Amino acid sequence: MSRLSSLLKISVLSALIAGSSCYAADREVNVFYYDLSNTFISNFSHALEGCAEQNNVTLNEFNAAHNSLKQNGQIDEAMLGKHPLLINLVEANEADEIIENAKDNSQRVVFFNRVPSASSLKHYQQAWYVGSNPSEAGVMQAKMILDYIKTHPEIDRNKDKEISMVLLKGEKSHQDTIVRSRALLDILKTSNIKIRLIAEAYSDWSHQQGYEEMKKIISLNGINNIELIVANNDALVLGAIDALNESDFNTGNDSKIIPTFGIDAIPQALKAISEGKLSGTLLNDSEKMAKVALQIATSDTVDNKELTHEVGYSVDEDGYVMIPYSRISR
Repeated sequence: MSRLSSLLKISVLSALIAGSSCYAADREVNVFYYDLSNTFISNFSHALEGCAEQNNVTLNEFNAAHNSLKQNGQIDEAMLGKHPLLINLVEANEADEIIENAKDNSQRVVFFNRVPSASSLKHYQQAWYVGSNPSEAGVMQAKMILDYIKTHPEIDRNKDKEISMVLLKGEKSHQDTIVRSRALLDILKTSNIKIRLIAEAYSDWSHQQGYEEMKKIISLNGINNIELIVANNDALVLGAIDALNESDFNTGNDSKIIPTFGIDAIPQALKAISEGKLSGTLLNDSEKMAKVALQIATSDTVDNKELTHEVGYSVDEDGYVMIPYSRISR
């Protein structure tokens, strides 16, 4: 059985286990998404809905569609009901005011995906964050790339003893964009493999923008001068692959492939790996995040040691829960 096939089976089993084991009493929870058109957030939403249904939790879901003013209004109105809040912030700097308002109402608030500052959470015992460590993602992605290069010397198509890399970044102000990119580049720079960054572009986590930016980069640099493409998430790299396909690269033919790497392991990325179009990604486990976030939102304790026991992941003294990544490649 291939590694990818094993992962797909394990993912399905994990989803079933997660759906049947969420810690939650009959409860109502308000959930706020920064933008449900984002593939990762959409997957999180589906996982959360399944977990809530299995555990008799009613979800009131709100989509801000990337509009912070709209989200602030949604949160202000929902706070009147005093139900627990699950919040995927449009703007991370809005956390302080939200926490102060939740504190006034003695409401539990769990942030996810977009991280507030540690000082924000320290102000309130009933505030938490569930997500993943963006530095870990950058480091793991870099090591996956270096391992690939070592076993695929043919990546240096022009034989100039350096690898010409394109980096597609997410949203410019997003913590994950900044930290993932910095950690990635730091590891690559300290390796004994020469990798030259020939182009980079912010593409707002978007498949379409990844496609458009990659088209521009191909036009400016030429397809034959691009030897490696790395992206801050899978949507971006899948957009880039669409652009490569138009130049007859990464169509599933191993003789014409530019190695590409993403982060998230969304279903479309797993399919692209199985088809030989994507070289690797990291599982950013939206199912586990959804399960843990709902468990914390509906728990009866505010003690982080007790929560650690309940959710099966470390809840640190500041209220942070980091779900580890895992590596997936061909």
